[in-house]
Amino acid sequence: MLYAGYVNRSKLYQEGINQGWNIVYYYHMTKEQISSILYKIKKEEEDEIQEEETKILIGWDGDVETTLSWDNEQDIDKFLQKNIENMELLYYFDKYYMKQMHSIDDFKKKCVPSKEFFMSIEFIQGNYKIDIKNHIHGYLVVGNKLFTKTFLKWYMRRYYGITLKDNYQINIMDTDINYINLKNGEKYINIKDQNNYELINI
Repeated sequence: MLYAGYVNRSKLYQEGINQGWNIVYYYHMTKEQISSILYKIKKEEEDEIQEEETKILIGWDGDVETTLSWDNEQDIDKFLQKNIENMELLYYFDKYYMKQMHSIDDFKKKCVPSKEFFMSIEFIQGNYKIDIKNHIHGYLVVGNKLFTKTFLKWYMRRYYGITLKDNYQINIMDTDINYINLKNGEKYINIKDQNNYELINI
């Protein structure tokens, strides 16, 4: 009986080792593998959306969010410029993605989704912590500025009902297992192109 117990413990130990190597393997999956899985998930979500073109702008003036349409506007450029100047944030909603409007040219350029993904995005404010990655995929668009203080004020209120205070931090892990810490609006992420993002100091 003692010997049988010893054998069982050995098998259990070996199984633990095998499972441990499996965990290490999956932890070190290449960026291409991870991106492929996440892209497939995102594509399935996109396919569920109706094919009709959505012609709306979503603006935020620092307090109130407004949905805007240009269907009845005779001078679209004038309409766009006015809202770019008056809004803290202005996005063009393109079926699935939210493309940030910095100028009239942004409206005329095609929306280009990024292939970048963030594995986790932890928001910390005081003793409160929450993962906020669930809605960020729609903002991963070339040219978008993410995690500026203005963006976070709107994003946290819109999706989580949280008022942003002066002291907070964001901990991000990307698909290369790089860790990024953003504090109090000192830096933000700019989606540089389809394959890269960059950290910008303010």
